[in-house]
Amino acid sequence: MDKIDLSQQEEEQALAKEMYETYGLRLVHDELTPEEKEMDRRMRKASDMAKERHRFLGHTIASYDPEKKKVVLIHPDGRREYAE
Repeated sequence: MDKIDLSQQEEEQALAKEMYETYGLRLVHDELTPEEKEMDRRMRKASDMAKERHRFLGHTIASYDPEKKKVVLIHPDGRREYAE
C-alpha cells in the first residue's frame, strides 16, 4: 500500500472537513453506512442503465477519464473526443 506523507493526509482531512461542513458531503474513502452503500449501488446501476440506453439510441455519451483527468465524449461510431 502506498504511503501518504503527513502533509497530504492533513490536507485531505481539512478538505473532507470543509466539504462535510459546507455541503454535508463525505469523501469516497470514508466508511459508508449500509444504507449509503445500497444507495450508491442503486445510483451506479441507474447511471449504467442510462448510459446503455443512450448508447442504444445512438447518442453521444459524456464520461470521465481518470487517467487523463478529462471529460471524454464517446460518439456512437466509437470515436473518443476529449474536452478541453
